[in-house]
Amino acid sequence: MSKRSFVVMLSALALAAAMGNTAPKAAETGDSCKSFPGDAVTTLPDPLRKWSRIVCTPIGQVLTSRGNWIWARLDGEGLVFIPAQMDGHPVVGEAAYFTSVAVRDVTRQEFTFAFRSFGDGLQLDEEDAHGYRVDFTSVSGDSTTMYFFDFATFAGAIWCPEDNCVTESRFVIAEVKHDIAARAASI
Repeated sequence: MSKRSFVVMLSALALAAAMGNTAPKAAETGDSCKSFPGDAVTTLPDPLRKWSRIVCTPIGQVLTSRGNWIWARLDGEGLVFIPAQMDGHPVVGEAAYFTSVAVRDVTRQEFTFAFRSFGDGLQLDEEDAHGYRVDFTSVSGDSTTMYFFDFATFAGAIWCPEDNCVTESRFVIAEVKHDIAARAASI
């Protein structure tokens, strides 16, 4: 998948998020994803489960932030969602879902390769990070790879299709503290 496809994928999601008046439902609750086929992923492996959840939307399944976590692009252009609709050919509803979300610790070589792109221009200590490789596969058979870095107090990720990381795809995963969220709600 090219850089253009990634932008199209994120744009399609933004459009879908604007559709309708109903909020998406989390797949892990089992309430709105009951009609997805039996091979659809509904539970995420650790540590992805800590920061994310699968949400059912009008365009199909989407991986997004969980609870008190937020996924934000480093360029300030918005929030991050990862749709199961990877190929850029629009399908809707139950026709777009993940058939596999595989997580494993990175090898030293993978860590060095992905962290170089993720950390470019950032003041991060690679010794503080634990790296994970996540391979996503959709029902269409398309697959893509992302690398997640856990720094204990925050995390980050980068999209690396076909062993080529896309620096523009980097995002940070930060926990929203209850006191901050409460203050923001009261303003």
